[in-house]
Amino acid sequence: MSTKPICIIDVKNFNIRLFYYFEHFQKRNGTNLPLETCFQQMFGNIKKQAGYDCVFVWVEDCKLDNKYWRHEIYDLYKANRVQKDDNGKYEQNREIVIEQISQHKNSVHVKIPLIEADDLAYILLKTFRNPEINSAVSVDADWLQLISEGLVKKVFKKSETVTQYDSFELEIKCKKGDKSDNIPLVRGENAAAINRNRKLIMFNAIPQFVIDKVWDGGSNEITKIAELAGYEL
Repeated sequence: MSTKPICIIDVKNFNIRLFYYFEHFQKRNGTNLPLETCFQQMFGNIKKQAGYDCVFVWVEDCKLDNKYWRHEIYDLYKANRVQKDDNGKYEQNREIVIEQISQHKNSVHVKIPLIEADDLAYILLKTFRNPEINSAVSVDADWLQLISEGLVKKVFKKSETVTQYDSFELEIKCKKGDKSDNIPLVRGENAAAINRNRKLIMFNAIPQFVIDKVWDGGSNEITKIAELAGYEL
C-alpha cells in the first residue's frame, strides 16, 4: 500500500491568521462571514497547496503549569512574552478551529503537555519520513529547519512557499540568541551556553526524554496518523 502525503499545520498560527482573515473580510465586504466558513476557505487554500489527498496533522503548543520542557533547560525561556488581552477571542476561535478539525476525516489534532508545536512537527515528520511528499504550514521561521533537516521539501508561509534553508543560519542563531524567545546572546566562546542554546533552538538537539513524551502522550494520535497515511509503525 502506498503512503499518503502528510501536511503538518501549526494550530496557533492558523488560528491567528484565521482571526485576521475574518476581520479583513468584514472590513472589505461590510458583512459578517461565519468563522466556520472562513476556516473552510483558509483550509481549502492549504489543500490546494499541499494536496487534497494529504493527511493533515494539526499540532498545538501545550504548557503544563505554565511551562514547556525548555524551561527545564532555561527558566527564562519566552519570559519576555506579554499575553495580550483579546477578550477571549483567541480561545473562542480556537474552539471553532478544533471543532472543524474534528469533522475532517483526514485530520488529526495533536497536543501534548510540555511540548511545543514545532517539536511535534519535527518528531512526527521524522517518524513518518517522506520528504518528497510531506509538507508543513507555519509562518514561524523555526519551522524552516524541517527543510534543512531533510524532512520536507516545502514550508508554506502565508502566500509564500519556502523550499530552501541554510542550516548555517542556525549556528549563528545559537551564538546570537533569539530575542523573540528570550534566548540570550552568548559572549565569547562559552561552549556550555552555546550548547544550551542549541537545545533551545535546534530541532535535532531535542532531548530523548521529549521524544519519549511525544510517543507516550500521543500514541493514539500517532497510530491514527499511521492508519490514515498507510504507514506501519
